[in-house]
Amino acid sequence: MEDEYDNTTKEAERLQIDIEPPELIGGVGFGLILFFAIIKDVLDVFFLLFSLAMAATGMGIVVTIIISTIKFLISLIISLLIWFYFFYKRVKFTTKVFTRIIFMVIVELMPIFNGLPMSTITVLSIRSIENKRRKSKFVDESIEAVAAIGKRLKLGR
Repeated sequence: MEDEYDNTTKEAERLQIDIEPPELIGGVGFGLILFFAIIKDVLDVFFLLFSLAMAATGMGIVVTIIISTIKFLISLIISLLIWFYFFYKRVKFTTKVFTRIIFMVIVELMPIFNGLPMSTITVLSIRSIENKRRKSKFVDESIEAVAAIGKRLKLGR
């Protein structure tokens, strides 16, 4: 048994097979991104309620425009930060990911639903999809590597 292990290890080194576990999205960096997404969603609700209060009291359209501009700028900065993080982590923008993004944008544009925490939901959803994809890819690569080693050692008789 020890001899087969040594042969397998030597064969893996000779074939230059290096099986590294996938780098999953998580940790402190993801925690900060999730924090920013939550802040964005809380600010969205705050600005929505503030705008409704301004409209209800008739305080004026100028204040509402200023508040809307501030909300837009803050949301833009946080959204760019989130997407830069996903780009930096090399997230593959598959059909599932694009579907989630489009759904989030559509919901955010609806006045009735734009108070929902769509940024947070989307960030968590993209993380889940990408981590599943990376784990699946790792399993496939591991199976291929083991099969290649088995063929070279003629274990699959």
